[in-house]
Amino acid sequence: MIHEAQFIHAAQDIKLWHLYESLYGVDGILPARLVLNRGHHTPLKKFQDLPTLLWFLQDYGIEASAGMELICILGIAASLVCLLSQRMRDSMTFALLWFLYLSVYQVGQTFLWFQWDSLLLETGFLTMLVAPLQLLKWKSREERQHDTITFWLIRWLLFRLMFASGVVKLTSRCPTWWGLTALNYHYESQVIFQLAIILTGNYNFFNLLTITLCISLLDDEDLGYNRHGKRLQGLQKLVVRLTSLLVYGLLIYWTVHYFNLSINWPQFRVDSQINFSEEDFQSFVHGSVVIGMWIGSISLACVILAAIWRSLVCVPGVFGKVWSVLQVIIFTLVAVYMFCISLPSLTQVDRDAYQNLAPIVHEWRGKSDFLQLSHSYGLFRRMTGVGGRPEVVIEGSNNLTAGWKPYEFKYKPGDISAVPAVVAPHQPRLDWQMWFAALGSARQNPWFISLIYRLLTHQEEVLNLIDHNPFSKSPPKFIRAKLYHYHFTSWSKNSKNWWRRKEVETYLSPVTKESQAITSFVQSSGLKYVSKIPPSALQSMIMNKRVGF
Repeated sequence: MIHEAQFIHAAQDIKLWHLYESLYGVDGILPARLVLNRGHHTPLKKFQDLPTLLWFLQDYGIEASAGMELICILGIAASLVCLLSQRMRDSMTFALLWFLYLSVYQVGQTFLWFQWDSLLLETGFLTMLVAPLQLLKWKSREERQHDTITFWLIRWLLFRLMFASGVVKLTSRCPTWWGLTALNYHYESQVIFQLAIILTGNYNFFNLLTITLCISLLDDEDLGYNRHGKRLQGLQKLVVRLTSLLVYGLLIYWTVHYFNLSINWPQFRVDSQINFSEEDFQSFVHGSVVIGMWIGSISLACVILAAIWRSLVCVPGVFGKVWSVLQVIIFTLVAVYMFCISLPSLTQVDRDAYQNLAPIVHEWRGKSDFLQLSHSYGLFRRMTGVGGRPEVVIEGSNNLTAGWKPYEFKYKPGDISAVPAVVAPHQPRLDWQMWFAALGSARQNPWFISLIYRLLTHQEEVLNLIDHNPFSKSPPKFIRAKLYHYHFTSWSKNSKNWWRRKEVETYLSPVTKESQAITSFVQSSGLKYVSKIPPSALQSMIMNKRVGF
């Protein structure tokens, strides 16, 4: 599990390093300096409001854009060292990786506010607890009795993720999920087309991270490795197998019963229909949340007691027993705290359960929010793309009445003859956010106005995110955006085009860089950059590297 977490951290740091200048640089779409320039007071207050390493780098004369590059480079280096060196797979290294990603996340704004970024932060913090503390020792082979406690936290996170991912689709009252027709639209309306999406539902690193969490469910015997040489024998093995069969049997029975599954042999298909009401489901969710909290509490208590028992019985020597028990107590306090602050996230799907939580739980959660230790999950609560996949097409021209040419992005659909891109597990942040922009309006997406402004001013950093710029020599005078609904071309049409599309409305009326809407936005947001800090030695080094010195 630790290896997979290292790989994901390395991949994300590399991708952010590749994109940081276009998204967060001095002349990027959402410059990081805009977040750091907001009203903050004392150093402690600044860090409490926005815990990021950029504050400290700023104190040493390193501006936000150069600071983000440095953080990404440090993250890449630390991740790669972990992958290559077993000794470096240490809790201190994972603490560094977690804090570096948190530092970027805090200023990442819209382009880093995805559930998988939150999940990576939460998983990264828990991995820090799971990983051994071995940097101070040449070897660390002794068995740690508290490992079962930290692994339990990983499994609890996985439970919350899987439970919420399923439940929210029906609590949202989306008619396509209730009608079991959501997948009729999903494969046409999914965010970015990726490898094996139909088979795996994979998008960027979210599924890879989920698989990493699932590894915590495996025992040594599942992997063909038994450290202690002990295997389940006789009655124990029979009980385990019978219990597994019982669980699988109940799952099959409930699925057939509550979703009214039947086989239509003449048409060779499985018919299904939801066999319960919204009231029945709400009652089920409430009961499941309450029972889940009780089972979680009892399970955690059992794991803790078992760890204490092993410390007293299995660890040799009085000092060894005391030291082991002390470690168990410390990790117990951490585990209880992490469990408690996760309960508001779990109970988001049930208002009564949320309101009935002890006030101290809400207080702890509120005080820890700035560290992003716990989050609510659940993607695709409502299925989009019913009636067509919405896409925003940006066009430029030097004449209001003619000559409009589209900007083509690297991954999102635009040209109807272009083959859908396969990008897994990469997440093209701008293309991804364009999909969300199409679900709302330009007014609801201020970053979109910033993008338009950067195109009107021909900003090279932002143009690097564009696949085809029809105005490569000089920017257009006018830019507009239109909303289209895209559909896959039918097999029967025998067309070379992958898509057919229909114009729905004007998403953004034609604007120039002197338009009132643009100038007001630029002035209020502070997009125009005026350097107040002379270039530091690090920034000079970075600039020299870019121009080839």
